[in-house]
Amino acid sequence: MLRGYLGAALLSVLLAVPCPAAALELPYDVAIAGTADEDLLDALRNNSLLIAEAERPPPTEAALRRRAEADLQHLDAVLDSFGYYAGTIAYEIDTGAAPARVELRVDAGPQYRLVAYNVTGPSPALSDGSVRVSQEDLGVGPGQPAEAAPIVASQARLLAAFARQAHPLARITDQNIVVDHADRSVTVNLEVDLGPRARFGEVTLDGLETVKREFVAARLPWTQGAPYDGSLVDQARQSLRETGLFTTVSVTPGDAVDEDGNLPVAVQVTEAKHRSVGAGLNWSTSDGFGAKLFWEHRNLFHGGERLYVAALGGQTVNGLEANLRAPALPDPRFTYLAAANITDENRDAYESRTAGASVGLEYAATPPLALAAGLSLEYADIDDNGEKSEFTLVGLPLSLTRDTSDDLFDPTRGNRLTASLTSYVSLLGDSTQFIVTRLMDAHYLSLADDGRLILAAWGRLGSIVGDQNADIPATKRLYGGGGGSVRAFGYQMLGPLDSGGDPLGGRSQLELGLELRSRITDTIGGVVFVEGGNVYEEVVPDFGEEILWGGGVGLRYFTDLGPIRLDVALPFNPREEDDDFQIYVSLGQAF
Repeated sequence: MLRGYLGAALLSVLLAVPCPAAALELPYDVAIAGTADEDLLDALRNNSLLIAEAERPPPTEAALRRRAEADLQHLDAVLDSFGYYAGTIAYEIDTGAAPARVELRVDAGPQYRLVAYNVTGPSPALSDGSVRVSQEDLGVGPGQPAEAAPIVASQARLLAAFARQAHPLARITDQNIVVDHADRSVTVNLEVDLGPRARFGEVTLDGLETVKREFVAARLPWTQGAPYDGSLVDQARQSLRETGLFTTVSVTPGDAVDEDGNLPVAVQVTEAKHRSVGAGLNWSTSDGFGAKLFWEHRNLFHGGERLYVAALGGQTVNGLEANLRAPALPDPRFTYLAAANITDENRDAYESRTAGASVGLEYAATPPLALAAGLSLEYADIDDNGEKSEFTLVGLPLSLTRDTSDDLFDPTRGNRLTASLTSYVSLLGDSTQFIVTRLMDAHYLSLADDGRLILAAWGRLGSIVGDQNADIPATKRLYGGGGGSVRAFGYQMLGPLDSGGDPLGGRSQLELGLELRSRITDTIGGVVFVEGGNVYEEVVPDFGEEILWGGGVGLRYFTDLGPIRLDVALPFNPREEDDDFQIYVSLGQAF
């Protein structure tokens, strides 16, 4: 009897012990073959159910096949979106592999072409030509691949084109996309309602706290009652964002015109913080350490006036500087300029103590083009390799700038052209009179659609007309070399040198460079560069003299303020006085 109880208990214990369950999963890998179109491959991978669900394997081969069959419908739609309307996709499953292998075989076939893009509607403006839409407006046209993304995007572009022609309330009422498999073509037919012709109506401004309403109103590039133009609305939105005074900007037209055909526009902003304080460090083998402490107010008198004050300290430069930019009202194309500085420099070329101030006026002729003129007064006490001199200079600076680049500190496309001419004459102290001209150009070309590979090139020409080299203040002569110049040579070391190997400066200069920039990750990048140039004693560069060449590599760490750069540069044809290499650490790209 006792043995029976013990047997039952033992059986209960054995039944309670868990046993390994049979595997209820069929792990698998997916491969896509049959096309070399990387964009199509990426789209297929991103839309594949097989790939998306691979971490949740099905229990059986039959379930895996059902998943593959369902996937084909999604992937056929992807082929259609790329214009491959006759394309097919098949699959093969190899359960003998571990894990199982699913191969999707793509036969894309010919890519269909867009043969017509028809826009019709009841409005006479569409038939009599008073409202026109070009292929450039749409971004698509006959002969192009019939891909879904640009065709879908063209509808928004179509409405934007109508808005530029005083029809901001236009809408698409019907669409019909015809695919002709016989001639492998696609025709887009859109029916549109233009809506009423509109004029700019009343503007409402909301969200202002300290910024003057006049400041915002001056940046709205239209007048009430003028024909509506959507491009002006975009321009106003961009102009307000570029002031840096707002964290959000919304410029929104109303959804109906009044009885006079006026369309109201609502401007909604959120003000940003207008003050900031910061510090920066830089270091190079030629200049040593440098530091900057700065304070900025971007809305000093509530009209977008930007005051910047900085204290500089380091092994070569110490001083204070301040500059003010005050937009003119009611015409924001004009900006009043003012600046002042006190500087003590200890360079190899000279030692100087200067104090100066300037005023000026800048005129933004067009969005990328700006002209500036001013008046400056500067006192300089200079030790030029043992020869002491004092100058009180009056300057008349003129400049022209054309900047189409997309970012101040890290441009990826566009061009920056600056031409300047400054005439100097001395009032007190040593007598001198001369004119300094400079021309600087930089171009940025994106070699990849994502902006991660940039080819940047720059060039600089300079000339001084007037006194001989020795009679021009050492602080105003032309120099080359250093972090913003040919980096393989020390600061101001291009050009003629004295018997002690110190730079003398010159009356003309020629410099150029090429840099390849790669953004490896979101925060890390690298550059490779080659640069060359020289400085000459004569007014015009002597192209018979040797160009000093150098190159190097750099590392970039990208921050919200701009990239922090580390550059190492070596001269290719150094002189006896030149160092074997130069190292630079600072904020922002070299140019």
